Amino acid sequence: MIHNAAKSLMVVLLLAFQLETPAQVSIRYGCTDPAARNYDTAALLQDGSCTYSREKYTPFQKKNLPDALVEISGAAYWDGKIWAINDGGNPAILYGIDTSNGSILTTVHLQGMDNNDWEALAQNDTAFFIADVGNNASGNRDDLNFIIVPKKLIESSAEQWIDGNQLPTISFSYEDQTDFTPQPPNRTIFDCESVIFFRDSLHLFTKNWVGSHAVHYVLPAISGTYTAHRLDSIATENFMLTDATVMADDIVAFTAYSRNGQCALWLVYGLENNAEWLSLANKRPIILPGAISTGQIEAICFATGFQGWLGSEKLAAGMANVSQRLCSIQIGSFLQPFYAQQKIHQLSKGQIRYNANQAIFEVYTGEIWLPFQ
Repeated sequence: MIHNAAKSLMVVLLLAFQLETPAQVSIRYGCTDPAARNYDTAALLQDGSCTYSREKYTPFQKKNLPDALVEISGAAYWDGKIWAINDGGNPAILYGIDTSNGSILTTVHLQGMDNNDWEALAQNDTAFFIADVGNNASGNRDDLNFIIVPKKLIESSAEQWIDGNQLPTISFSYEDQTDFTPQPPNRTIFDCESVIFFRDSLHLFTKNWVGSHAVHYVLPAISGTYTAHRLDSIATENFMLTDATVMADDIVAFTAYSRNGQCALWLVYGLENNAEWLSLANKRPIILPGAISTGQIEAICFATGFQGWLGSEKLAAGMANVSQRLCSIQIGSFLQPFYAQQKIHQLSKGQIRYNANQAIFEVYTGEIWLPFQ
């Protein structure tokens, strides 16, 4: 199926070609990423068909996190700090972390709120969205929600208290969940740990305890009660998604792990103007050291450019005993081949390109291209 955005673009291109030549021109779809195994040099538009070898990458600058973040489950970068939350059962607190050493700089208590199962932390320019969406215990929660924390309420003090009862919330259910019969632990298809704010909406990606695909849902990002609309899905093989973050308006990075202790990044890029973008984008796995080395990776965020961090919760299983950690990552080298030759058909704010003359990545502001670093 060709999506609406791609159909519109195809019409524009066909009209352009017809102005130049009366001959009939066909638009070739295929893999447009030179880093892929099936790169098609003749393809004009990508169709999400790229396949990749499993390249390996080792994070650097590992730092132990304080005991207060023993179950870190989500992260976002803002105002020079990494903001993080803990998994369910821990205090309802938002932490501001020093990027250089992992220490806690700011502690924001959300009074009156419960941390039922906080699993992700998304953000836009004005607010954090704390995702109380964990559902792996029995798969039948009927109180899934987001807590919206306006950034203007967060002070520079080391510790503060916010009345959680005054914070706006988003309540929702999945449009295709009609059976709320309790399931065995870790056997549901309606658990979620990965959320991003993207193009004015909240996008949720399920943790595929069952099957090999993470399902992609979308919600309005304003307070209210909604039904999460199912958009598409991403094949993650034997990996389960544990967090997500978005860079500019063109790249999403996921963390993931498998049941046998493998860890990975999943890079989804080349989104352009596609509304149902996941199915047409490149989806590339990058293999990380196993959990016995990195811990159980549960959080990811980026500052500017492609410099980011991974947060892992404490892992104590069998003979493995790995402390909660913060690790640094730099992923620009994986993305350079695609963005160096990308054919940009329609400019939109947040698009990324690689400027070979300047040897830098650039992002489009809606008016001009600026360095993305």
